[in-house]
Amino acid sequence: LVNNAINGSLIVVFVWMLDVFLGPAMAGGDVLITRLLPSHFVTLVMLDSASGHSGPIGDLGWALVWTVGGLTFAGWLFYSATRGVSPAKRHRLTGLGRVGAAFKFGFREYRRNPAMWVLLVVLPVFFITLSFYITPDMPTPVEVVEGGQSSIRAISMIDVHGAIMVPITVAFLAGLAGLFVVQSSLEADSRLAIAGFRSREILGARLAVIGVAALLTTVASLLVTAVDFSPQQWGWFAIANVTVAATYGMIGVITGSVFGRVGGLYVMFLVPFVDVGIAQNVMFSSQSPAWGRFLPSHGAVQLMVDGAYTASLDAWGAMVLSVVWLLALAGLAGFVFHRISAPKAA
Repeated sequence: LVNNAINGSLIVVFVWMLDVFLGPAMAGGDVLITRLLPSHFVTLVMLDSASGHSGPIGDLGWALVWTVGGLTFAGWLFYSATRGVSPAKRHRLTGLGRVGAAFKFGFREYRRNPAMWVLLVVLPVFFITLSFYITPDMPTPVEVVEGGQSSIRAISMIDVHGAIMVPITVAFLAGLAGLFVVQSSLEADSRLAIAGFRSREILGARLAVIGVAALLTTVASLLVTAVDFSPQQWGWFAIANVTVAATYGMIGVITGSVFGRVGGLYVMFLVPFVDVGIAQNVMFSSQSPAWGRFLPSHGAVQLMVDGAYTASLDAWGAMVLSVVWLLALAGLAGFVFHRISAPKAA
């Protein structure tokens, strides 16, 4: 259905995220829209939990319908595609001028990817709004620090899920921005280096594009969150999420350089999922596991929790940790970018 491998991969990841994060295993709710997701009945069968809305064929029957139907449809698409198709057109980047022109052209190239723009703007709106809608209004324990004293506070799962979905969303999307902006311009960057451009000039233009994309998705996520949830400290809540976005933007640059575009896409799905979606997710545990404290978003998410649920800032150590992670990853991203953008020997 999609001729571009990257766009197809993005759509697969997008549907998977909605299916898993908003499905019965993680969200715990049951609304009409989640029943239309592919693994809804499969998950219920695995959990040995009756849905109550499967009709005569039962949950197992619908799970088999999804499985067999999906395999049949995929087989038909594969057969149709291998009968002979015209080769996909290739779009090459043209020469760039100064750093400002490099930014302008890079952003223009980036915005031509429709799947990426859907993710940047539509995913935060749909993902975060739906997380508020499907989450049951039940108390869950969250560890907070206020006035220097640590305590466990019972907070509605709706507020917890809605708040944690912001860093999950921005980490994933900013990481993709870092991955695709750099990887899609490698050929042009190499030509610029041959023409005498310094690596820092090229990197500055690319980071500007990544910054715009990361800021856009963060602002969209915060605006959507504001409809249903109001953090006690909006400023620190926003700063924490911007820090998560910037951190994962740098991770995206590094990951793409190591694994390439398609491989990097799946790595950039896995890393924020494990880090922000599991290790730092206060819905699963009132505090992060010991191993989660060594992951990139730990400090920023702790700062976000402090900004969301307390009236004064106490997470100074977490803020310092988040800045250290960001600077270290930015330095590593700069080093990696210098290596991959250097002119290749003939």
